[in-house]
Amino acid sequence: MMNVKFILIFIGFILQSFSYLTYIKYVNPDGVYEYGKIVKNEKDQTRIGTLKVYSLSKDRIIVSLFLNRGYPNFNMGTLIDTLVYVENKAEYAYPKTEPTCKINFDFNSMSVKITQHVEKSECEFGMGVFADGVYTKTSSRKPDIKDLKFD
Repeated sequence: MMNVKFILIFIGFILQSFSYLTYIKYVNPDGVYEYGKIVKNEKDQTRIGTLKVYSLSKDRIIVSLFLNRGYPNFNMGTLIDTLVYVENKAEYAYPKTEPTCKINFDFNSMSVKITQHVEKSECEFGMGVFADGVYTKTSSRKPDIKDLKFD
């Protein structure tokens, strides 16, 4: 009887531990994230990026991404879209049918890791412009998001 009780307690402990490990704490993605740094001497400027995130609900976000390749030609890229946000991750796919460009956003409380997967294009960005990198959170406030085409 003692062995059965011990086994049941042990199994309960294992199940409780497993459920704790599979629980993913929600990260509020709202805010502004920055990559790189603008410098006074343009020849020293490398890639920069700004990501703005505005959550519509716990599982929908609006992202606005501005990218610049840096010196010498400063090619740029932008995207704005509404994405599904699940387990602190989102994915952008372009075009929606048979995408040749996918960009993954992996959020934590201090930053977002962006990974760009490209098959045939540069995601409609300028030549040599990529979103890859760890973007540091510089603000937790909900940002204004505007389509740059209409400003």
